[in-house]
Amino acid sequence: MRRKAARPDGATARHLLALPEVVLMRQDRAHSRRLAATGHPRELPSETTAMRLLCLTAVCLSLLTACASPFFDVGRSETVLPVSRAWVDGRIVEYIVTDVSDLTMARMTGTNYVPSLAFALDSAPGQSLIERVYKFPDEEQISIFQSAPDPVGPESQDRSYSPLWRVVLVRWNTAAPKRELKSEEALLAAEERLEVSLEVTDIVVNCPVTRSGDGQSLKGVR
Repeated sequence: MRRKAARPDGATARHLLALPEVVLMRQDRAHSRRLAATGHPRELPSETTAMRLLCLTAVCLSLLTACASPFFDVGRSETVLPVSRAWVDGRIVEYIVTDVSDLTMARMTGTNYVPSLAFALDSAPGQSLIERVYKFPDEEQISIFQSAPDPVGPESQDRSYSPLWRVVLVRWNTAAPKRELKSEEALLAAEERLEVSLEVTDIVVNCPVTRSGDGQSLKGVR
């Protein structure tokens, strides 16, 4: 855990602010001793010395400000990520992709490569951590999710939803008339009619749903 930088107290702040003056006073005394040793009269502080003092003071003030301020304003900083859409039971939801267990897919999507996500496939029966996402590799349509928060946010009543998805690839058979499938039920019906073939992979992706078609969204989503 990263430790929060301690804010300097009043005594410490006064000490830091006095450092430039102390350094220059010591330099002036050393310079005066060298002049005295050579027989030259003592010089008054020059404009250069004054400028150095001003610069050093500014540096100390900036250090004090950095110590007293956080790296960012918690709750107001934002991250912009690409948004994708998927069908769920005839309605569209929006989601983001953050982590993928497959290296090739992670590189294609520009997301985190997290091979340990595949461990979720070993969940005990009845305790699965993953749902299925049906992806069309030829991009005939957007993906199909097995479930989604209903509604999106803390009041969701859908207990089967999980942001971890096992990727299932969907391919249309050559003779089948292509059309847009808008639910898992419609997809499985098409599989029974041999219109599509399903390839269940061991790829797990982390794709949290952020907004539903009716406008319900997570806090901060715009």
